[in-house]
Amino acid sequence: MLARDGNPTPLGAAIAEYGRLAKTLHLLAMVNPDDETFRRLVHTRLGTQESRHRVARNVFHGQRGELRQKYRQGQEDQLGILGLVVNAIVLWNTRYIDAALDELRRTGHTVDDADV
Repeated sequence: MLARDGNPTPLGAAIAEYGRLAKTLHLLAMVNPDDETFRRLVHTRLGTQESRHRVARNVFHGQRGELRQKYRQGQEDQLGILGLVVNAIVLWNTRYIDAALDELRRTGHTVDDADV
């Protein structure tokens, strides 16, 4: 539907052009000197994602972090389990940091939302 004989159909070409338009708007927003908030938002999200990747690299330390399965299904299984374990770690940290913050607030300590 989007390609025929290795060439894009008119619909496929239109979708590709639409994607280029979105990328161009994103780049223009990034280089706009008047809009610092967009760049901060992007960098914050990138930092969060990089932190998650760092956790995944630390979890996946066995066999030097290499996928050792010889077939695609095994590699997908290995990566799926890695994602599940990393998500469990993130959930555990989120719940227990939230519990620690609640305990600090309950005991009368001042917890600034900007710090959280």
